[in-house]
Amino acid sequence: MKLQIEDWNIQHTKDISSHLTKNIYDVVYICSDLYDHRDSWSRSYFNKIAKKIIEVKYNPNDIQIEIDSENFKIVDLCKYEIPSGKILIDSTSLSLVELIHLFQICKIKNKQFDIIYVQPSEYKEIDQSVSSYKIDKLYDLSDDGLGMQQVPPFVGPISNAYILVNLGFEGHRIGSLINSDVFQIDEESKFYCFMGIPAFKFGWENEVISTNYAQLSKIKERITFYYSGANDPIKLYDLIESIYSSAEYERRNLCLVPLGTKPSTIAFALFAINHPRILLMYDFVKKKTSRSKGAELVHIWRVQISN
Repeated sequence: MKLQIEDWNIQHTKDISSHLTKNIYDVVYICSDLYDHRDSWSRSYFNKIAKKIIEVKYNPNDIQIEIDSENFKIVDLCKYEIPSGKILIDSTSLSLVELIHLFQICKIKNKQFDIIYVQPSEYKEIDQSVSSYKIDKLYDLSDDGLGMQQVPPFVGPISNAYILVNLGFEGHRIGSLINSDVFQIDEESKFYCFMGIPAFKFGWENEVISTNYAQLSKIKERITFYYSGANDPIKLYDLIESIYSSAEYERRNLCLVPLGTKPSTIAFALFAINHPRILLMYDFVKKKTSRSKGAELVHIWRVQISN
């Protein structure tokens, strides 16, 4: 069985708010914290369309996930009793690791679900008048977390691996992988970098290039770039599939490093669930409050389980 996006609906927040149907969903899974306008809009929206809201939080230190105030070890996800009815997962607020384990639960329970993502109007830039200028950190989106780590159960040796990174606005994050003393990346490793083009907004792709240039220039001889829409997890999933096939042909591991847009992170998470032998790395950064402004396009993807 595998998880597969079967439908994709896009609306503006103004349009979707004016045509609400109560209790469309029986349950929606969210992060408990509110970080920006999108989270506030989403919380108000969920209160109208869902019968129940369940908070989810992953603890990387204990390697367990809290769902509705109950803790589950990653090896015990099958013990969680998923509610009956229609399910919505809020990818805007939830992190990669929370998403991937919710996806895994739905696959175990043979339960289809929807994913929602809300695009912002703009992201918060660093105030250069009160901060030292760093070309790889122009946006004030997150604080450093635990650093680059492998995500259980998607662990294994990354030496000689194919490494696929989806690039975002924070170039220092890929630097934590390239310069890592813990994860030594040898010269045989191949780097594949995904860039979202077209971006959410015209010109944002240039920001991604400028903020990641300093770090990527260190390994420029080994990089291959891939492109597709920044909000298109379906196309990106197909790109990952082609890279995975090449890695398997050469009997190498594929390591996914999701650092960019949430739609691309969704593609990474779905692919990992469908291919449990791949490796997954994440830096567990901490989101900053007011990291973005506005709430514009709303994406809803319907995920089904196919044989």
